[in-house]
Amino acid sequence: RDFRPSASRPPRLSAQGRSSRLPAQMPATRLLVLLLALVAASAFEQKLLIARKTAASWPGFASKVNRVVLGHPVVTSNAYTKWFQEGAVSDAEARDLIVQFSVFSNLFLEAQLANVINAGSREEMREGKEILANKLGVVNNNHHRHHPARAREPSLADGLDHEIVATEGTIEGGIFHFRAGHYEWLLDIGETLGLGFDDMGKRRHGAPTTLHFCDALRVIYGSEDPETALAASFAVENWAAAGFWDELIEGWKGINAKRDTRVPVGF
Repeated sequence: RDFRPSASRPPRLSAQGRSSRLPAQMPATRLLVLLLALVAASAFEQKLLIARKTAASWPGFASKVNRVVLGHPVVTSNAYTKWFQEGAVSDAEARDLIVQFSVFSNLFLEAQLANVINAGSREEMREGKEILANKLGVVNNNHHRHHPARAREPSLADGLDHEIVATEGTIEGGIFHFRAGHYEWLLDIGETLGLGFDDMGKRRHGAPTTLHFCDALRVIYGSEDPETALAASFAVENWAAAGFWDELIEGWKGINAKRDTRVPVGF
């Protein structure tokens, strides 16, 4: 209310910190607050415009995500896992799956480590470490894990020790066990199919398509660009959650029904 400069020339601040033409009740500090408020209001208007543009483009972006990621054939209808689900698989074909998956399992560690190194925040870094450490053998710290009712839970009992398995919790305070490493569970499966340690997990064992996927994952999922890494994570998680694990488990059950030596399917 008190600041009414004339149109002829702007007010000047004197050495005492007040404008030579401002009233006494308008010190320089109040003027600074006023100017900062005007700047903040302008910045808010700019953010509001950006938010409106983002909201306007959101339907198109969501449509693209649905088309490119959620509607991808490997998510909506994985021909390989649907074939495997029938259980009419030879030992050679089962070994091929385990060998290729073992290559992915080992090379994924490189991608996950890159994801941790290139994380955009401490929270994202910790999330990446949760995945990496758990895969290497740190059992999730879950205080409910030793509840008597859970100790007899059959869903994870096929080939796995409940003392080293926890699907919930955090690695903080968890205990490392060699036998809790995901790759060791794959080695157990391989042994029942006649595969040795030297037959699995190395880059030389990977098919060209497997190596292409692993290399692309290392570059994209482990990207230094946070938006690229986040998009890759979104795609991988939706692929993994699409149900192909259920199809593979059904296939292994069918394989076990025909075998004298059961393949452990706990993993």
